[in-house]
Amino acid sequence: MGTLGGNVMLDTRCQWYNQTHFWRQSLGYCLKKDGTLCHVVQNGKRCVAAASNDTVAALTTLSAQLCFETLGSERTLPIEELWHSDGAANKKSDATEILTRIRIPKTAKGHRGAYAKLRDRGSIDFPLLGIAVRLDLDADGLVEDADQVVIALVARPNRVKGVADALRGLRPGTPEFDGALEQVATNARRQCRPMENIPGDADWRREMVKVYTRRAFQEAAQAN
Repeated sequence: MGTLGGNVMLDTRCQWYNQTHFWRQSLGYCLKKDGTLCHVVQNGKRCVAAASNDTVAALTTLSAQLCFETLGSERTLPIEELWHSDGAANKKSDATEILTRIRIPKTAKGHRGAYAKLRDRGSIDFPLLGIAVRLDLDADGLVEDADQVVIALVARPNRVKGVADALRGLRPGTPEFDGALEQVATNARRQCRPMENIPGDADWRREMVKVYTRRAFQEAAQAN
């Protein structure tokens, strides 16, 4: 059975690694396991297997804290500090630790959130792209803060820059908000560069960043 902690600690995926031993051996292995080359990035020195943890994107927008325990000690760190950019071992934790708690700060009264997931069909769990967004509205219904985190492109979650600055002070549902949202979606596409590390054409997945950014923020804006 799946758990929230299990999804946070999910290993990275790559279509060159998630195969049988016979298949990987015939290719000469890869940087993720037993090899010295990357089949995704020619002459790549670092594994680019993708982080595919759906929950991590949403938890990052919520500023979650992770509590790890080992024999005789405990440590807590912000979820965004857990990650390395190396897909072979993308977490700053070791085999002696276990994730025991996830703490989420109290959300603002006007909090709205949504998660948009791209996949081949509904029966497939792993995302080709995952986008979590957050809108915090003030008492007048204007955007006070906003955030966006993207998953399943590279070895760590990506926080899109400039989201809050573009949307702050605007009222969802107005032409001004819709225009700014188009700018946010275009900027997200510019910042996100999918690789050929998981199934699905990388160029198409990049175009879907813009589409799913727009959809996620529209859904969040309409949430009660």
